[in-house]
Amino acid sequence: MDCVDEILDFHVWALNSDQSCFTAKLTTSHEHTDALARVKRLLEEDYEIYHSTLQIEVLRASDEKV
Repeated sequence: MDCVDEILDFHVWALNSDQSCFTAKLTTSHEHTDALARVKRLLEEDYEIYHSTLQIEVLRASDEKV
């Protein structure tokens, strides 16, 4: 996704045969609420994952890797 710069850590596991969970730590240089909404929408619409916990780290220009 263009709103996510890097995925630092993620886990996916099954709660039962019909439900999965997802957790992740992501970095973004975009507006964090927009990035959060877009990732959650992708998980729900493309992967049917409705239980997710996302930690967003916002990069400022001085934080970006060279």
